[in-house]
Amino acid sequence: MIIAPRLSIVAFLVSKSSFNENEPIMNSPQEAYACYARTAMDILVMENCLVKRDLP
Repeated sequence: MIIAPRLSIVAFLVSKSSFNENEPIMNSPQEAYACYARTAMDILVMENCLVKRDLP
């Protein structure tokens, strides 16, 4: 008997750095949030935390 493994499709994005050319790689959640707060990023995801701006 052959048992096929179950497949799941999970989409994700991993980025340890910002897309702002003047920002270094972020080393902590505090640095990531500070970058989010001063840039135009719409969403910040850290582990199980999602921070989202109110969009018009």
